[in-house]
Amino acid sequence: MPDGGTSAVNAGPAPRLPLQVKRELAKGQGVSTAVQKSAYFNVLAANREITAQHVATLTTAVADLLLVGGQLAEKKVAKLGQTLSEQVALTALKPLIAEIQKAAHQKFQYTDKIHLKLYQFKLSGVRKDIEDYTNTALIEAGKDGLPGITPAKLVAAAQARREYVNSGVAENAAIGEGQTVRALLETLRKRILEARGVIQYAADAEWPHTDPANVGVRKEFLLPPKSRFKG
Repeated sequence: MPDGGTSAVNAGPAPRLPLQVKRELAKGQGVSTAVQKSAYFNVLAANREITAQHVATLTTAVADLLLVGGQLAEKKVAKLGQTLSEQVALTALKPLIAEIQKAAHQKFQYTDKIHLKLYQFKLSGVRKDIEDYTNTALIEAGKDGLPGITPAKLVAAAQARREYVNSGVAENAAIGEGQTVRALLETLRKRILEARGVIQYAADAEWPHTDPANVGVRKEFLLPPKSRFKG
């Protein structure tokens, strides 16, 4: 196998990878670089049955992990964007609902405290509660004829609520996609571990730690200099 062709798999780790995945990626890159050197590959091929397919399996897994890692970074950016969208939508909704709540207090504080409870809630906490409470308040406000609450204000509040609900749908989708990418990262991490392990065990046998002259090559294959490789 000729030297070269390693730039794609050794371009550097993708940003913000989980630590365990990042460490395995670095090991895969290191072993990939070593085994693609003709002087080492030819010996391993002749004496230890390491084939071009072994090398390709490792380099492909490393390249795939770099690609998926970049996608994970994009998902994190997307999730952050969706979180900000949710905050903006909630900020727009709060004053509209607060005005409806004040009008309900004005009308029902001394006449119907039981009905007033339908308007008494805080716009904080669990998203589903916020969605349910605001939906109930808008339905009741449409029937109660609250002072100062015009049809136009109810429409504006309903639109703001829809935007808040939609921001949650988008955020949940981004979270789900991010979880899928993380599962794929773990699969690729294990693939790299197995692929580089096969090569490292072969290198460990070919250049044993008992010979001081092998320190350099063992270092390139990420093998312990004074003990056998244990995976």
